[in-house]
Amino acid sequence: MLINFSNILPLPTIFGILIGFAILMYILLDGFVLGVGILFPFAPSNKCRESLMHSIAPFWDANQTWLVLGGGGLLISFPLAYSILLAAYYVPIICMLIGLVFRGACFEFYMKESEPSIKMLWSYGFHFGSLCAAFFQGCILGSYIQGVTVIGRNFAGQSWDWFSGLSMMMGILLVFGYALIGASWGIIKTSEET
Repeated sequence: MLINFSNILPLPTIFGILIGFAILMYILLDGFVLGVGILFPFAPSNKCRESLMHSIAPFWDANQTWLVLGGGGLLISFPLAYSILLAAYYVPIICMLIGLVFRGACFEFYMKESEPSIKMLWSYGFHFGSLCAAFFQGCILGSYIQGVTVIGRNFAGQSWDWFSGLSMMMGILLVFGYALIGASWGIIKTSEET
């Protein structure tokens, strides 16, 4: 016998809960990787950097699956909202994705490199990609809180409407929030005193 959940909760509510859960899981699970990346250049020694990098190596790639699940769930269950939000946040979403790709590439090159000077270059790239991704996620959140201009069923604003004081402040706050999660991860997973 199949359980009909639509009698308990309407289907849009169920999908909204699933999308919210996916985004929450992304923030919690990829937040420590972004936080480690943000704090990476400030690690006191190369040994500490290596232990931080090896502590996130098994997890960092899989954590982005939650972001894909949230975006894909939004597209499948709420296509109109997806089209409006994508049009409103096209610039920060592209900047965030560039940061995530750059972070991933620099992470992989850092792990493969043996020359210390080149390795330091990849570590700064990892830091920049993490910082960029975290900042633009905060900008998207701040702009979402402010709202978007919709006329009829279409986005009616400009491509830079997301750029405001609140979105910049939320971007900075999310960078610090991720740095806090990353610092907590570093304290738990590394034995070296920092």
